Amino acid sequence: IVPPTYPNDTGQISIEQFLKTPLILREDGSGTRKLLAKALERHGYTLNDLNVVTEMTTIDAIKSAVEAGLGHAVVPRLAVRKEAYLGTLKVLTIEGMKMPLDFNIMYPHKKVLTPTAKRFIKFLTDPDENILC
Repeated sequence: IVPPTYPNDTGQISIEQFLKTPLILREDGSGTRKLLAKALERHGYTLNDLNVVTEMTTIDAIKSAVEAGLGHAVVPRLAVRKEAYLGTLKVLTIEGMKMPLDFNIMYPHKKVLTPTAKRFIKFLTDPDENILC
């Protein structure tokens, strides 16, 4: 994610540009950080190759810092759907770098799901779903 004023109309950033970008990183041990480390490794890089300006422990703190222009960050797309919709943050993808985030949804198989539960599962699993929490 980048501030809404970031000059980019393509929605993408190259890996080389990303490595130079001032980055706000999640704390050691976070799932997002582990996913990023694995994705970088597949391209021959490590977290040490990044231009990390600070580390934070919550996605909300990271989103606020990015909105304030303190750096860019890697967060799950689901965590910034509202901000992207409202235009308070801009979402970019890193060219050629996949960072899939897998979810497991568990519910009792013998119970009928409520309409609200069905909508929630659709929200979690459908990247084009326009429902915002």
